[in-house]
Amino acid sequence: MSTNKKLSELYNKYFDNALKNKNELKISSPLLLKINEEEYNSSDLKVMIIGQETFGWHGEFGSENIDELMDGYDKYLTNNLRGKNKRVFWKAFHHFEKKLNNHYNNKKLYYIWNNLIKISKYEDKGITNAIRNFEHNNFSVILEEIKILKPDMIIFFTGPNRDSDIKYNFNDVSFNNMGYPDKIKDKKTYTTAHKVISTDLPEKSVRLYHPNYFGGFSKVKDIALDILTR
Repeated sequence: MSTNKKLSELYNKYFDNALKNKNELKISSPLLLKINEEEYNSSDLKVMIIGQETFGWHGEFGSENIDELMDGYDKYLTNNLRGKNKRVFWKAFHHFEKKLNNHYNNKKLYYIWNNLIKISKYEDKGITNAIRNFEHNNFSVILEEIKILKPDMIIFFTGPNRDSDIKYNFNDVSFNNMGYPDKIKDKKTYTTAHKVISTDLPEKSVRLYHPNYFGGFSKVKDIALDILTR
């Protein structure tokens, strides 16, 4: 069975029931992944970069079906991997893409975009406790996505304030500063990048700030790269 078929079957397990249970919640469509099978299968290393949540996504939940949402993801990611999107998240994505490609210059790397929270506010950014609880109860799929996709490396652009969401999805998780000072002092105090350790995650997994948090992200991105490439 193809990887995309496995992903589609995963989403089918949850989609209709989640749609039925959303009630009056104004929520976006869920972020559903799709890969380029040929490039994915021929790659040496698969890298998943995980953000927080979308700024809305493809209309209100229920306005598009699973195939449409997977195709929408594929088109969006393909354009962004070509440098079409100038948002700070994608600039940071390309920073790590360039650095990792240079480090593993004899290997072919394949990049997957994901979000820690798959569903967000409709036509707005952020989430609420009601949305978080809805996803936990009705559309908790990220662990199964990772089991299907088997990335060799995961980078969480999520920041320390979202560690509770990481712990929800990977309940044996721990965080290790890998010998760096846990707090980095400048004009502000920043939490360092941490290795993310779980039996459900690849050995090379790291968490740093979301790129929108410019100071913290800038201060720890080199530390994150060091942890990933040791």
